[in-house]
Amino acid sequence: LHNKLSNTFNDAEKKLFQAMIDMIEKMDTFDNQREYYFGTEDFAHVWEGLIDAAFGIFNKEDYYPRAEWNLPQGRINSDYKSPLRPDTIMIYQDKVYVIDAKYYKYGYTSNPFHLPGSVDVNKQITYAEFVKNNKNIDVQNIYNVFLMPFNKDNNPFNSNEIYLNIGGATGDWKINEFKYEQVKGILVDVKYL
Repeated sequence: LHNKLSNTFNDAEKKLFQAMIDMIEKMDTFDNQREYYFGTEDFAHVWEGLIDAAFGIFNKEDYYPRAEWNLPQGRINSDYKSPLRPDTIMIYQDKVYVIDAKYYKYGYTSNPFHLPGSVDVNKQITYAEFVKNNKNIDVQNIYNVFLMPFNKDNNPFNSNEIYLNIGGATGDWKINEFKYEQVKGILVDVKYL
């Protein structure tokens, strides 16, 4: 590692090699006062990143619904405030998939109380309605999906598939005439992803 460090001019590689050296040297000491941990306690963000990297498009900001206030002094566009942000937008064969990466434990428990709730379903339908109203996409080519983790080798569904369709959620406030008004629940094998 010291040899690699001295022979690279890439700053990212220098940081990587130095971090590796620091970790090895720390493991070789008897100083128990400091313990180093690597990883995260909030894997939901990692899951969202994995889903976006595997399925997403680069310009997903174009699919963010925003609100606008109409006030006596004029219209105030909330572009600068926080728009609704779908986790991932996938476009495949003229179809738009609005994807929400849900790091919920349903794929490990099969407990229906471990599925996304009404607020999540409502947001998904809102994202898809934005696509329908603003992106000139045939309404029959817009889909909504929750992607949730599971282990294909050990799960309560007796399935060894990489992707497993577990059903769909609808809102009783919608007529459910369009495909996007049903949010499909798909389990994805974590190791495969």
